[in-house]
Amino acid sequence: MTLSFRGFRAAGIATALLFASTTTGLTQGWEPTEEVEIVTHVGTTSSTWANANMIASVINKLDLFPHGATTKIIEGARGAKARTYVAKTNAGNPHKLQMLVPTQINNPILARSDVDRSLFRGVSLMVITPKVITVNADSPYETLDDLINAARERPGEVIHGGGSLGSTSSMVSQIMEEYFDIDVTYTPFDDQGIIQLLGGHVDYVFAQPELVGKFVESGRMRMLASSQKLDEFPDVPTLAELGHDFEVLDSYRGLWTSKDVPDEAIAFYVEALEKVMASEEMQEFIVQNSMQRNWVAGAELEDQLDTKVKVFTKIAQDMDLIEK
Repeated sequence: MTLSFRGFRAAGIATALLFASTTTGLTQGWEPTEEVEIVTHVGTTSSTWANANMIASVINKLDLFPHGATTKIIEGARGAKARTYVAKTNAGNPHKLQMLVPTQINNPILARSDVDRSLFRGVSLMVITPKVITVNADSPYETLDDLINAARERPGEVIHGGGSLGSTSSMVSQIMEEYFDIDVTYTPFDDQGIIQLLGGHVDYVFAQPELVGKFVESGRMRMLASSQKLDEFPDVPTLAELGHDFEVLDSYRGLWTSKDVPDEAIAFYVEALEKVMASEEMQEFIVQNSMQRNWVAGAELEDQLDTKVKVFTKIAQDMDLIEK
């Protein structure tokens, strides 16, 4: 399935004047010669698409690309169709970018797909979304200790709802079991267990604040602990504050493209995306979705992506999802 959405293009005279010099600075070397597509592997109900659409909207509002930007949805094969479109069908095409999220590194590992990290180069990481251990408002577990103690006392009876096996939520469940020396039952759902938690059919989820925040605010869920401090929920303790230190695999958001895209195009996009990150719209979006700035580019980003491949591979092997 393929859909395209054009970001908001209206810009007032004051905004145009304010950014005139900025835009000129972006055109001193390579620049796009056609509309740039920001590809997502999931649809409009996903946080990934929301991120892509916000980026495109700010690019268009500030007139950062000569021909603008649009978001393009290519669903299917757990992201493989989107990756193939960018890295193979449009190999070397600097006008095709893709949203960079954990699954687009992890899924090829699980599927033993050759359309993997090796065919891409990073543009930048932009934000990171923490994860929050969340229970139903009527849950007997008032603290994280309550939940962990119950899992120790009743092995296999406490149910962790999350995404498909191999998703970051399932991997974190495995990491938590080993860290706390507990036995929980991980159950995958299409909606990451959110509806099941509302109905009291699972005991907890370990998901992004953007998925559970509105239910917490309405009094239907409670947060027990977060991987990082949340501006919107300052009373929720972090795992570190509770004395715990284990890999949470927070959900990052950024952009990458075909490995054959030239350096000058990457440099153009990095400079433009720095301006997107500084915009009032993006700052508001980050706060509203309990995200945090996580800017990484260049050689540091390439090193991080290579490390993520190694981490995901080892966890998948430890979970017997792939052979060693």
